[in-house]
Amino acid sequence: SDADLLSIGFRETKSVTEGDGYTVRGAQLTTPETALVKGDLNINGVDIFDADIATTSFAGKLSVINSFSTETGVTASAYFEETFAVTDDDVVVGEVIKINGQELTHTTGTVAGLVTLLNTVSNETGLTATQNGNNVTLSGENVSSLTIDYATADDLTNGLASVDGNGDALIKGVLQDIDTATPGTARNLVIAAADVASGRTYNFKSDGGSTGVAFDVSYTATATDTKDTIAVFLADLVRNADSTFMVAEAGGVDASTTAGTITFQTAMNQGDAAIEFLITSPKDVLGTTVTAGTPQTRYGSIQLDSVNNSPIKIDVGETNAGANHAARHGFIESNVGAADFDVNDPTLSAAGGSSMSGLSIATAAGATSALTTLDNAIDSVSAIRGDLGAIQNRLSYTTNNLSSIVTNTEGAKGRIMDADFAVETSKLAKTQILSQAATSMLAQANQSKQSLLALLQ
Repeated sequence: SDADLLSIGFRETKSVTEGDGYTVRGAQLTTPETALVKGDLNINGVDIFDADIATTSFAGKLSVINSFSTETGVTASAYFEETFAVTDDDVVVGEVIKINGQELTHTTGTVAGLVTLLNTVSNETGLTATQNGNNVTLSGENVSSLTIDYATADDLTNGLASVDGNGDALIKGVLQDIDTATPGTARNLVIAAADVASGRTYNFKSDGGSTGVAFDVSYTATATDTKDTIAVFLADLVRNADSTFMVAEAGGVDASTTAGTITFQTAMNQGDAAIEFLITSPKDVLGTTVTAGTPQTRYGSIQLDSVNNSPIKIDVGETNAGANHAARHGFIESNVGAADFDVNDPTLSAAGGSSMSGLSIATAAGATSALTTLDNAIDSVSAIRGDLGAIQNRLSYTTNNLSSIVTNTEGAKGRIMDADFAVETSKLAKTQILSQAATSMLAQANQSKQSLLALLQ
């Protein structure tokens, strides 16, 4: 993944088309409103900075990079790609998601249905949705941002098709069949089948009116629920909330198993109560922690394409170094030498600027462009010669130093060997003297025996 490559200091080079094998995409921008400063970004040996071009927006950054295309041989465009974890439980039928201003209502409760829905507005949003298991990826060329919003709980409640006992539509979820004069009047909620959706949470409550009992219960529908089962479950929750509602034989709270109706009988004194049927907690389908009704914008990446299909050199310099680069332009060092210490210019593995082929001086603009290209080429050659000269000097110094070491070592070796020869010569002389002395003494001893024998004869 891009994150794994970034952890070891690399960025993927992509082949967008067969004829263009050198495309580099930066990381997603997080603060495109932060301007580029001089020395912040260098592409193919050209400093990307122009005081007359505002770079406090995504479009501004593309504009300043493209203003140097003639010199760098690189064009910039926007690219968006982000993957979101989504499950079927997140996709609630009837709820609304807004993508780049396009409002979409879920008609299926599946991830596959969500992908199909998102692709119905691809021409308007510029984004294509693809599914990989429980992951949904939104991607698109020339798309600089994605703005996500969801329908609020109030929006969903106001869209309910359910009605009160008189057949009147609910207003902001409130039943309208209220009798302010007669608390002991029956009240009804008729749940519409169109309001039933798996994963949707319903809130059913009453303030009790002047003489009734207040309650506040909630229920989340499952995939097997219908308007009738939801009515039964809500009625059961009301009964469990207060024993007052547990009056036998239609004296308390009843729920129809065929009409989706919840009825508060006259004895419950809910006639003048404010009874509400609401939808709560709309789903954040894409798991972005967006609060419904508060749009969130996520930015894309800057994409660099080589005009002449040659490697692209990127040097981010030392200005505002570190992780801030990704926040402002998304790029890290690429095709440079000793980038970790920033000690030399970007010269390795990539050509610099425009190609030398195809230069024309037929027009003033062409001649100016040709001069700029030649200047860049000369600068590149000079930089390379300077690097090679420095390397040659270091090699010469190292060679001389090694030669001196060899000479000193040989001299030391000779002195050591000479000293050893003197010691051994001394030992030999000593041994010879001792040997000769011993021989002389033995000869003298033998001679004294012969003299004694001669006397005896």
